[in-house]
Amino acid sequence: TEFASDLIGSGELVLLSLNAGGPADEKEAMDPLRGCHYVAAMELAYEPRVRRYLREIYRRNVLLTTTPTKKGRDEIDAFHDFYGLHLIRGNPVKEHFPVDPRELELRRVTLGPAEINEFVWEMKKREKKKCLQYLNILKAQSTGYVSVHFHLPLIEFHEDWYKDDSKQGFSRSNQDIQPLMGELLKVYMSADGDTPEWDDERKKVLQFAVTNFLLPQFEMALQRDLRNAALRVGVLDAADNLRASALEGPYRPTAISHSQNRFLYATGDLPIVGVCCSSDAKEATYLASVTERGEPNDYLAVPAGLRVDSDQMREKVITLFLQSRPTAVVVGTSGGFESRLLQRKLSDLLAEAVKGWNNRDIQGEDEDDEAFEVRQSQLSRLQPPGFDYDDEDEWKCNVDLLDDSVAQLYGRSVRGKKEFPDYPVNLKCAISAARYAKDPLAEFTYAWSVASDAGTFGTEMLFLNIHPMQQLLPKALLLRQYERVLCEAVADVVGEAGERVFAT
Repeated sequence: TEFASDLIGSGELVLLSLNAGGPADEKEAMDPLRGCHYVAAMELAYEPRVRRYLREIYRRNVLLTTTPTKKGRDEIDAFHDFYGLHLIRGNPVKEHFPVDPRELELRRVTLGPAEINEFVWEMKKREKKKCLQYLNILKAQSTGYVSVHFHLPLIEFHEDWYKDDSKQGFSRSNQDIQPLMGELLKVYMSADGDTPEWDDERKKVLQFAVTNFLLPQFEMALQRDLRNAALRVGVLDAADNLRASALEGPYRPTAISHSQNRFLYATGDLPIVGVCCSSDAKEATYLASVTERGEPNDYLAVPAGLRVDSDQMREKVITLFLQSRPTAVVVGTSGGFESRLLQRKLSDLLAEAVKGWNNRDIQGEDEDDEAFEVRQSQLSRLQPPGFDYDDEDEWKCNVDLLDDSVAQLYGRSVRGKKEFPDYPVNLKCAISAARYAKDPLAEFTYAWSVASDAGTFGTEMLFLNIHPMQQLLPKALLLRQYERVLCEAVADVVGEAGERVFAT
């Protein structure tokens, strides 16, 4: 007691001067060896070999549990984005990391090479799923819907654990630290035995080291490693989404299907009409005809307040179709329900234009010779000078919906202003939608080719909705991975084209 009083007076061990939490802690607070417990536990907890060995045990046993906050309990229902993430109970954290090499070696003894490969593939699939789930949990936590708890198996699990706002149920005193304590007792307890009193003092030191030093350190390191692993997997998943979009290939209209499979024929050089459906009642909807080389040929504006099949616009739209004779008409989906409605109306107008063109040399029963000649003359005037067509050639075309997120980006970008400085935004979006249908990879690489004011290429692509979690991912890592994906995609396409030319 004299020794402890001197340490308190000198300020060397402030811990001894803290007030006890209650009558039950009064005896422990007055324990003259409490300061010694603190020093011995701190020295033990900062021993590198102890931390490395116990950290592996902790990672194998630690669990992740999520509970909804008051905001989460009030707002999360079956239709909420975070439904299911707010009631995760006892999820093993080791599933968020690659398979343990020691476990893999043990399985090699009983499994064959094919089974080992399947096991590794399943573990990678599970790791990716868990890491993406943790990204969603981080998003839910940052918005205040969910609380995240890392803990060892709990000694007592309350029935209303999801309503525990005080977090007492997840306190370290309620966690089973026996897996850690058992390893420490093997090393630090006297092999020859000692008095029960000194053994109790040693146990106090070990328990203090685990609960007050090691567990907080392990939890902080675990959160950091989990976040890094989730971000790494998220970046790779976003890159996979970009690769799938970039390598989608040119749009293949169903109307010009050859034989039985339209995907066996290259259809990149086709005239296409792109449509940007205005989502603003004050802006016009535009139809833009694009040539085989991706150059704008003609366009038509449907003023705000007018329908595309109205008396004022009907003939103009049909005339545009007859002049350009596209192989496909693609309508951007950014207009939502209006885009789908516009697709149906354009399909009717296109069917009328196709029927009129294919029957240009057929005289109707109720049509006299003069009217027939006038109709043929009108159709011939719609074609460019020197245009020659095959009498047996039948015009086929269809109207489809198209994801125009890349086109919307182009319409509001600096490169769009430079290429078409006098065009309105929706017209530039319609042109880009047609170009994207012809060659998605070209539009992605075009978006990458523009540098920001800081000289960083590809910053425009950060505005594309490539991955649902991309707002949580580091922008520098995303851009680096996007660049690698686009380079690989271009190399694959050019390589395949070169092989076909060489084979020919």
